Amino acid sequence: MEVHEVRNWGREIITRPAVVRQVMSPEAIQEIVRDTKTYPSPVRAVGSRHSTTGCIDTDGGTMLDMTHMNDMCEPDMENMTVAVGAGARYYDISHFLQARGLMLFVNTEIGNLTAGAACVGQTKDSAFPGEHGQVCSYVHGVKMVM
Repeated sequence: MEVHEVRNWGREIITRPAVVRQVMSPEAIQEIVRDTKTYPSPVRAVGSRHSTTGCIDTDGGTMLDMTHMNDMCEPDMENMTVAVGAGARYYDISHFLQARGLMLFVNTEIGNLTAGAACVGQTKDSAFPGEHGQVCSYVHGVKMVM
């Protein structure tokens, strides 16, 4: 079985998954999770790999590359929200909103940060007090795939 070496963006965390697969849909994720013979545990989803924690640790398991799940829906103007896929890059979301006369409250310098990584990656920008803390504080909902 081929082993891949994958590092986080800072290159200080290394993991060696047995399988790395790009996924394009929730159904693809479900198929992978059900096929434990082809796709060994642990199964971990990754995007831009911005975490400085061990959440990408997939030694001997299956790593799901979420970067192709990058759809963006038209903004909900009443609630001032936008639904995006886990693989949508912060840079692309920003430009998508800008074309509609909108913007993110905080634009970090990490343009290739994916929405999924922003949700779980313990990243920017904790300098803002209250509800305007880290990027993940702007997440209003998550669609879980079971």
